[in-house]
Amino acid sequence: MASHHFSCCGLLSWFLFSLFLLIQGTPSQAYELVPAYRVLQFDYKQHPYGSRRAHIAHHATLASAGARARRAVVIVPLAEARLPLVTRLLSNVTNAAGMVVVLPANDFDEGSAGTPQARELERYLMTSTRVPVYFARETDGLTRVQQDLKSWIAQGNAPTSVSGGWHAVVGKGEPRKIKPPPSLTNFQGLLHGGVPPSTSEESSAAGGVILVVASYDAFGAAQALAQGSISAAAALVELARLFQKLYAEHSHKPSTSIAFVLAAGGHLNFVGSRAWLASADTKLLNAVSFALCLDNLLIDPLSAADDEGPGKLFLHSARPPDDASVEPLYTRFKAAGELSDVSVSTVHKRVNVSAPTAAWEHELFSRRRMAAATLSARSTPPPFLSRASIFDRGEASTNATALAGVVRTVAEALARHVLAVDGVKVSATESLVGDVSIPNLTHWMKMLGRVPRVAPFASLAESRATKAMEKVKSAVDRNAKLAAEAAAAAESNHSGVQPALSKAMRDYTSEAKSMDFELPRDWSFYTHAEELELRLYRTASVGFDVALLAGVLAYLGALYVALKAYTYGWSGVVEALSGDKRRPSAAAKGGKRR
Repeated sequence: MASHHFSCCGLLSWFLFSLFLLIQGTPSQAYELVPAYRVLQFDYKQHPYGSRRAHIAHHATLASAGARARRAVVIVPLAEARLPLVTRLLSNVTNAAGMVVVLPANDFDEGSAGTPQARELERYLMTSTRVPVYFARETDGLTRVQQDLKSWIAQGNAPTSVSGGWHAVVGKGEPRKIKPPPSLTNFQGLLHGGVPPSTSEESSAAGGVILVVASYDAFGAAQALAQGSISAAAALVELARLFQKLYAEHSHKPSTSIAFVLAAGGHLNFVGSRAWLASADTKLLNAVSFALCLDNLLIDPLSAADDEGPGKLFLHSARPPDDASVEPLYTRFKAAGELSDVSVSTVHKRVNVSAPTAAWEHELFSRRRMAAATLSARSTPPPFLSRASIFDRGEASTNATALAGVVRTVAEALARHVLAVDGVKVSATESLVGDVSIPNLTHWMKMLGRVPRVAPFASLAESRATKAMEKVKSAVDRNAKLAAEAAAAAESNHSGVQPALSKAMRDYTSEAKSMDFELPRDWSFYTHAEELELRLYRTASVGFDVALLAGVLAYLGALYVALKAYTYGWSGVVEALSGDKRRPSAAAKGGKRR
């Protein structure tokens, strides 16, 4: 019995030790977690845009794998993501299971970001594709994954689901259409002239109202990365502050009133301005003598055209420069630009009333027979949905000094115009608006540039923030620790942009209000997490799985033999293996007992 016992124990120990060596001899399992940002998904007039799928669960590879990239998640650094390559990867020829575009880690400070090629790629990715497409910032873990893949491909061992490698997983289910349509908000502030235009038809006829409009939202291929388009809104808030001081301190208060409008949805065919025109007070609309729309006032040198660049502005209008209704104001813009070393050129182009989308925001006001113009750092209108980009870095808060020169130009031109209406003589070199506050501009540029502001999702974020703040208030009375957790959640969800803009209008104007409107049903957006997790797992090949299965089966077989031998003796094992189903004889059992 002792010999049988030791034989069984030795056999079991040998198989366990072999299985341990088999498992230890395989490559160690690895796991990388990378923040990922999905390409926006939306519909415009029932036409699909963006990435139409979200879930990824396939092996990862590089574009250099060629034909083996089929049905794989292709990782492509931005510097290598040329449009022909991306087009091939997303086509039915390659039929990739997904694509991850790797962005530079340091906020797009590398030469590949912000270039015309990068913006062209972004425009292409916003066209409809059924392949899940994500952006991800470069991390140490993602760099390690790419190095492993590059090494395997160089050795002729392109990763596949059979050979093993890295497995990419992201997303849980598919997005759903947001219902009901989200609510957006415009902010309006009014600085009354000598007599409020809403109560005096004479003052409206004498001075009227100068309307200044800017969009405060952003847009781009990935909602969580759309943090550009900050110059126009920051400039409008500073203009409101400057004119508040001018109207309060100037010895002769202008009879012309100034209305400031911060519009939502400027990148969605100017839905905010359309809603404002549809809901604004009729007397105010009738009193508007000129509407100035602010587009991006700074431009990224990497994407600038030959006639664009720092210190250059373009005043786009449907009326020719020699038109009597606008010629004096255009002249004052050019004169004010000379004071700030800013070149202001006028661009005349008639409104195409048959076009499905507006090229410039002022066209909406021109169709109402208002004198209007758009001030922009661009000489030509951008393509549809390309007014902003995730690569916008020319408007960074470090460029507040450059924006200050633009704000001073606009403020001086408008100040000279409203005073000239009343016959006030102003010297050509006299400054009327005082000093532009660079710290104030920097504050607003940082606030606007630190959070994503795609219009529908910005309003949803504010709604989540309100609920989080309510949770804070209710938690304070119950538990200090719970209150601290709720406050942290509220701070992370609360962009603070809309409340801050609303407060600025109240602080800098004599009459301010918020105007809510529903996103037009021409636009449909889909549920979209700001940031997802791209999980990358190091997996072994199928050969390893087969070897492991064989080892487990061998262990189970050895265990079965050992138990048989221990219970019935070796003769019972022989009978079991030979297929004899008869129970062992009493002599065999007795021999075991002896």
